[in-house]
Amino acid sequence: MDHARFFTEQDVKEVSEQQQRFRRVVAAATERTMYNNAFDNNEQLLAFFDGLGLQPRVLNQVDAAPNVVALDVLKLSDQILDTAKSKLRLWVLSLHDA
Repeated sequence: MDHARFFTEQDVKEVSEQQQRFRRVVAAATERTMYNNAFDNNEQLLAFFDGLGLQPRVLNQVDAAPNVVALDVLKLSDQILDTAKSKLRLWVLSLHDA
């Protein structure tokens, strides 16, 4: 199964120092910087999908796949869980209706 992550410049900039360190570790380990190719804004991202003939829907990953995303098991505070849940998005791409 192929996975893709889609980012806007706002997604890339609004991260904690801990997330920045994690990104540096991932980039060093994979020799790939995933965040340098972010879209300028959400409209640009949607135009990209439209140009490919795709219609995106964004779901909350925790709600759509609760058995895959088990944040509650980590026993984090409600505030941290709410913040994490709001950022976990699941993109569902379908073809435009003919």
